[in-house]
Amino acid sequence: KASGVRRRALRRNGIKLNARERLRQAHTEVVMLRHGAYEVREGQKVMWYGKCARCLHEKFLQTSHIYPVGRYPASRFDPDNAVALCSTCHIFWWHKHPLDAADWIRARLGAFYETLSTRVRGAAKPDYMLHLLALEREIQERRKGTRA
Repeated sequence: KASGVRRRALRRNGIKLNARERLRQAHTEVVMLRHGAYEVREGQKVMWYGKCARCLHEKFLQTSHIYPVGRYPASRFDPDNAVALCSTCHIFWWHKHPLDAADWIRARLGAFYETLSTRVRGAAKPDYMLHLLALEREIQERRKGTRA
């Protein structure tokens, strides 16, 4: 029988950790498929390769949240709140120069930036399982579209 601490450790934000990991993977996959990246597997490790949204170099990519998930946790798994960047742009530009990054993302998203801002700032805690189903549905549709 698990102790109270262990039981709490098995859940975070009301979602079991294995479901949370599936949700994180689905979120990353949707962001990368929207960006046109493709999956590269090395054993159990999954990486994404494609053009960085900022520098346009072909590299391994990471998802970078537009609005920080520490301040807006309900937007953590929203694929509209993420952009695919190479590790150099993500770490050494996005996080080191947030004002430049904010100007760049505003210009990139155009009018959608204001829509995203309103949605993220007013977001209530989502139903994570419904969110996971929506992400998995989008993955299936995008993968089906690439095969056709």
